[in-house]
Amino acid sequence: RMRRQGLRLSTLFRINPAWTMKAGFLAQTIDLDDSQYATSGVDAPYTRRRRLSEPSRNDFDGFWVSVDGDLGWARLRASSSVQSHGLDARYDASPSAPGFGLVDVAALDQSDDLSAAVHEVRLSGDLGARASWSAGLFFSEYTHNRTLSVSDGLGGAVALQQHRRDHLDEAALFVDAGYAVTDDLTVTAGARLFRIGLEHRSETTDDGPFAGDDQLIGVAPRLVVEYDRGPIVFYALATEGYRGPGFNAGSVGPGGQQPFRAVRSDEIVAGELGARFSLLDDRLRGRAAVFVADWRDIQSDRFDGRGLPFTANLGDGRNRGLEGEVEWLVGPWTLDGHAVVNDPELTRPDPGFALGSDSRLPAVSDFSVQAGLVHEARLAQATVRSELRLGYVGPSDIALSPTSMSRSAGYLTSQVGVSAEIGRWGVRASVDNLLNRDDDTFSFGNPFYPQGDISTPQQPITGRLAVTARF
Repeated sequence: RMRRQGLRLSTLFRINPAWTMKAGFLAQTIDLDDSQYATSGVDAPYTRRRRLSEPSRNDFDGFWVSVDGDLGWARLRASSSVQSHGLDARYDASPSAPGFGLVDVAALDQSDDLSAAVHEVRLSGDLGARASWSAGLFFSEYTHNRTLSVSDGLGGAVALQQHRRDHLDEAALFVDAGYAVTDDLTVTAGARLFRIGLEHRSETTDDGPFAGDDQLIGVAPRLVVEYDRGPIVFYALATEGYRGPGFNAGSVGPGGQQPFRAVRSDEIVAGELGARFSLLDDRLRGRAAVFVADWRDIQSDRFDGRGLPFTANLGDGRNRGLEGEVEWLVGPWTLDGHAVVNDPELTRPDPGFALGSDSRLPAVSDFSVQAGLVHEARLAQATVRSELRLGYVGPSDIALSPTSMSRSAGYLTSQVGVSAEIGRWGVRASVDNLLNRDDDTFSFGNPFYPQGDISTPQQPITGRLAVTARF
């Protein structure tokens, strides 16, 4: 059984005609009596064949505020947000009991406490009729405290305990400039100068304490070229991004095999070539593109031989694909669709975590499609919106380790909803999984059990009712 409750508030204050302030708060708690995956079997395909239940709790709360205004010579946008996130979960680790010195039954209890603060100030403006610019500062702090404990799950002695604390801070200066070379051709270039700092402290009962510091300093460029031919705009873009380095707690792998103590930063270089169009008096809009992304030293969360989590560098990978979306307006009706085709592959596996040269990038579906039909009308004093959505997420590989490979075969999604707004009040009713499908969705399941035995069926047909008010 799952219990979910929360609160969401947002407000907008117009200080004067040129300045506005927005703020919001969100709090949510999710309690699960047991995990949502099942063990496959011929006689009873969704029977839980586990010795221990796996309850979990997920608490989240956050606050944000932003200010927008006109300085005369530039537009200013400043925003700040703070959030905290608590996660507590238990896993049945019985298959790995001997590896922890336990007999027959073992449980892993994991507690995560995360906090983050993000701040950004951005200025933007024009330089004459053909040039535009934006520049700003970004700063964030992120702290993650995690405790792992392995025991018999019955209140007995603790076989392994691990505490770790990771503190990351990032500062960045970014700037963009656009110039209309001709009436049809515009070039925008930008860069982000950043520093990511990391402080790591950990202690494990079978490995002792460890402390490490690291940092990454770099520049992430961006280039966009647009050619506007009236109803069709052709574009090309190239971007670069990074994730900072890290450390693994606990034991390291033997003989040059991961997990290593240090985790290398990864880098992604992405490019896209496409076109946006607006036809039939703006009633038919859409976009089509081809894309490629090269990823170096891919960071990915994995599990060691005993089922304990660590971060690996998988090697280099590439994803190529096609993407398209379209929207067609006919009176009160709107028909929209979106499709993506992916060709993910691991081009150079890391020798310390060899998944094989022909491995596909895990957790990336081969393709996905989605379509929606929306009708909007006035009924007395109410604005009524009806919506039907269907989608399909294609197959994807799930690779936990070099010896643990499984595959999600794909699944169908569906939703219908009706909403009405009268003044400041709104009500919405919706039903998810209209066809009551039980297809296996993407999930890592339980790392201590063979992955081929695990199925995570879709949530059964579910109804929702929401009431909102604006003040």
